[in-house]
Amino acid sequence: MINQATGDVARRHFSGMPSRPDDIRPERIVPAWAVEDGRPLVFITFGTLAAGSERNHGLFRAALEAVGALPVRALFSTGTAMDVAGLGAVPENVTVTSWVSQGDVFPRAAVLVCHGGAGSVLAGLTHGLPMVITPISADQPDNARRVEEAGAGTMLVQPDAASLRAAMGRALADPEMRAAAGRIAREISLMPSMNDAVRELERLNPR
Repeated sequence: MINQATGDVARRHFSGMPSRPDDIRPERIVPAWAVEDGRPLVFITFGTLAAGSERNHGLFRAALEAVGALPVRALFSTGTAMDVAGLGAVPENVTVTSWVSQGDVFPRAAVLVCHGGAGSVLAGLTHGLPMVITPISADQPDNARRVEEAGAGTMLVQPDAASLRAAMGRALADPEMRAAAGRIAREISLMPSMNDAVRELERLNPR
């Protein structure tokens, strides 16, 4: 935070502990999609903006059809710009939500199906998740190619339900793909953290 009078930067350190008693929240109830039942969890998200364009709705429905035929449980985060009714029939093994905290999902997921946005890809690789990536725009095709070249996922362009189902099945079953994603996760874990960066900045600017 910048002191407007002096221009000095005030350093603020944050910890995981709440600062006030009223910040303490009771333990959250585990949502239905997170309840373990022996089936792997597939997380599907095409970002927060894709649902706003009707041209992407076919992809959403294809993903639902694909995962509905697999022996998995799935969580599909559509983004708030789409009426869930527009998806049509939702398979019994799929939970659809407009938004979910990805920090709650990634540690539980076995596979990530996404659009290849930089944030989703980095978070998925940090957790060692094999991916099925269907790029839509911007940097997503390049991100998808890089993940595929690294052996950590499959890139699909304008897929149908059958090709999505096959790619999801491979991501779930291919030990080499899972191992590649795991290697990248380990490399990421060895990189300096944000806290390390803050400490280095403070060392360089000790005032």
